[in-house]
Amino acid sequence: MATWSRIVVVAALIGIFAGCDDSKPANKSEALAKRTEQKPSAIPVEAQLPTRGPLSELFETTTRVEAERSVQVTAQGMGKCLSLHAEEGDEITKGDVLAELDTSELNTQLSAARTQLSKAKVDLERSRKAFDEGIGPKMEYDNAKFAVEQQQSSVEQLEVQLGNMTVRAPLSGIVTKKLAQTGALISSGTALYEIIDPATYVLNINAPEKGYL
Repeated sequence: MATWSRIVVVAALIGIFAGCDDSKPANKSEALAKRTEQKPSAIPVEAQLPTRGPLSELFETTTRVEAERSVQVTAQGMGKCLSLHAEEGDEITKGDVLAELDTSELNTQLSAARTQLSKAKVDLERSRKAFDEGIGPKMEYDNAKFAVEQQQSSVEQLEVQLGNMTVRAPLSGIVTKKLAQTGALISSGTALYEIIDPATYVLNINAPEKGYL
């Protein structure tokens, strides 16, 4: 009985080992088949040398057309506005007359100043001759010279003021705004027109730093 029992145990062990040996090849074949099925197919790749080319991106935005050169024309004189020579939308050239102010009072003052200058020059000449002849004091001659200088300065100032009564275009361009009316009392610094130079139109765009690069 003992011998028979040993034979049965040995046979059982052989059956167990045989079963294990049969399963290993089957498992290896299945694993190999699965790896073969899961292996991705090769993707064809073409290699090229790098080349230089333009790099661009497109984005949409809105902005306003603006002129880099634009001026507000102001009056340098003071007086009643007699005439305005430009309207909104007019194309003008540098130096064109835009407005004229009343110069009647200044003309009167300038005429009087020129008369006084002429008289002062006559007095100076008389004082110079008297001083040269030794019959006139030097102080009188010096005072006459000073009077001529003062009157000459007054005439020059009035001439400048008279010139400021005519307003001219400081640049060539297009009138965008007319800010004064004929008959109005204009003072120094009053805005009369706004002018832009269409040759300096620009579009100010703020390009995004991220998202398009």
